[in-house]
Amino acid sequence: LIFYKDAETAYKSFQSGQVDNVPVPAADNAAAQADFAEYQTAPQLSNEYVAMNYLYKPFDNIDIRQAFDLAINRDTIAQNIEKGQVTPSCHIVPKGMPGYDANLQCPGGAPTKGDPTKAKQLFTAGMAQEGLTLATFPSITYTYPSGSAARADIATTMIQEWQSVLGVSVKSQAVDFSTLIANTTATTCQTPTNPSACLNKGLQMWSLGWIADYPDPQDWTTLQFDNGAANNNSNYGQNLSSDAATQVQTQKQLEAADNNLGSNRMAQYNKAEQQLVNDVAWMTLYQSTSVNLVRKDVQGVVLNAQGVTPPDDWANIYISVH
Repeated sequence: LIFYKDAETAYKSFQSGQVDNVPVPAADNAAAQADFAEYQTAPQLSNEYVAMNYLYKPFDNIDIRQAFDLAINRDTIAQNIEKGQVTPSCHIVPKGMPGYDANLQCPGGAPTKGDPTKAKQLFTAGMAQEGLTLATFPSITYTYPSGSAARADIATTMIQEWQSVLGVSVKSQAVDFSTLIANTTATTCQTPTNPSACLNKGLQMWSLGWIADYPDPQDWTTLQFDNGAANNNSNYGQNLSSDAATQVQTQKQLEAADNNLGSNRMAQYNKAEQQLVNDVAWMTLYQSTSVNLVRKDVQGVVLNAQGVTPPDDWANIYISVH
């Protein structure tokens, strides 16, 4: 077993014949796809998303949340920053999971490239509802994990889009992952029956990812957004927004789906997920993809959505004569 300090070093080792299976760095994706017949991809059960704190004004307003969502061009992020190694998506339940909804739409039916015109309309409406102007718009800070050039570029890109489309200046803050997790956890209101006690506290807007724990949409929905769920850091449902009652109904739909053993269970999750997307419970940016070079003489290796090799598969993996 050989350890490498970074993906680029491991990739060069593959080129020189020192290793048989290696992830492809994003910067080398186009060249690897063109130059190597060994190029293989598989969707991962992993999403990158932006979350907003529903108890932090102005993100208690659904029109403002949707405006921030529709101002973003996910296609640009996927192609220009992630170099085609991810799939732009608005889904919460990723492709490859039971309950994946191929018919799910981004908020307002917008494409993954966004809709700047509709974003401006929604933002204007939301500002009027809140009695805000650009001059009185609250200061917004977007927090993301440090240590990744791609995440920093994504932050810069989104901040530029919010500025150009909505006219809003958003600050960015990069923190180490452990700090971000601690701050995200602290953003969850500990008194959901009295959300006013948590108003304008904790993080405002942040970026994280989620990877599948088990093959069921509950892992991506109820565990993230239900009342009392430890991961409900956005305070979905338990907040002071005008549409909080609708969010609570969605939570109840998720709970009903959890307890449903009938044939319509996945349809229940699909309906609730679409409402979560419309509410911008998560602003999913993309679904990750596993991109590897596997030498031709390595037989039996199958990339999968979990990025792991099942124990029983090892008996079928071998090096052929070469």
